[in-house]
Amino acid sequence: MVSCAQEPQIPGKIVSFEDVFQLKNKIYLDENIKLKGIHTLNVDANGRILIVDFLSEQVILVDKEGNLIKEITPDSCNPGHNWKPFIANFNKNGSILVLTKFGEIYWFSNIGECIIKGSTLRKQPNMDLAFDNSGNFYFKEQSPIETYIHKSDSLGIKTSRFKIENSLPIWNGFSMRAPIETNGEDIWIGLTYFDGFYIYSQEGIKLHTIQFDSPLFTTPKQDLNERNTKKLMEDSKSYSSIIDLFKIKNGVITLIFHRFNLPHKSEKQLGISIYNKHQNNLRYVLTDERGWFTGKDSNDLFYHIFVPSKEDIAQCKQCGIKTTMGLNVYQLKNN
Repeated sequence: MVSCAQEPQIPGKIVSFEDVFQLKNKIYLDENIKLKGIHTLNVDANGRILIVDFLSEQVILVDKEGNLIKEITPDSCNPGHNWKPFIANFNKNGSILVLTKFGEIYWFSNIGECIIKGSTLRKQPNMDLAFDNSGNFYFKEQSPIETYIHKSDSLGIKTSRFKIENSLPIWNGFSMRAPIETNGEDIWIGLTYFDGFYIYSQEGIKLHTIQFDSPLFTTPKQDLNERNTKKLMEDSKSYSSIIDLFKIKNGVITLIFHRFNLPHKSEKQLGISIYNKHQNNLRYVLTDERGWFTGKDSNDLFYHIFVPSKEDIAQCKQCGIKTTMGLNVYQLKNN
């Protein structure tokens, strides 16, 4: 593992998408499922897929063939609740934790039955949720100024927080997402304008820094002295940002969005860094696909296409421009 004291820059070797990913299968979601988008996707040990679409305020549980098991709601244990689900994930036993936009805690069984409502957290979560081996969960707080990781026991009774080293806190806070993963012990965190990721202990001690050198990655040179949303919106078009991080069997995959290529439709907009921690190397893919990975299952990754293909539409005639019914499952090769 790389020492945080050295913080070496690991150069990326550019390869093609086909060099590192192989299409394993395609999943079509049940035609009764109507989504506006897929914002997070998680898979349990039995292949059940948990999908969150906070725009349509839905949490959907499907089997590995895409058949609907249950639309998850708290009606059975909290009827009449104004349901605003925001993030969800399986714990190691397959139970499902859902946090709402307002920090409310709900637990469901592995088939989506409501079990209990916990406390309401004082801090609002962002879009990613991770568990340690003791059942505590972690997320980045929605703070516009600093970067804090929130730690809570399963019901939100015992909570704490720690601050993450971040040279561009306002920039990072402006972005909705700060990906978080765990190996059950340590916490793995990707920051929006940092090319790589950090590893922290459960107590908030920085253990390692893994820094990449991805082609085309550009970041702000300095932070702003004050929060100017209009300027942030304008300047953000000039930079790259990490939009997701997936811990895989032998390392990590990060997704990088190159905003400065948006006006040039012929340019590559999405970068994929594949880091092998055992070999300490980095492979990097540039692609102009209209979508990106939204979840993983060991070394398999689920690719969500924003605009349905002709094949998708033919497979599901109910599919519309705002609904994506197909998931490509890619297997990571040689990693």
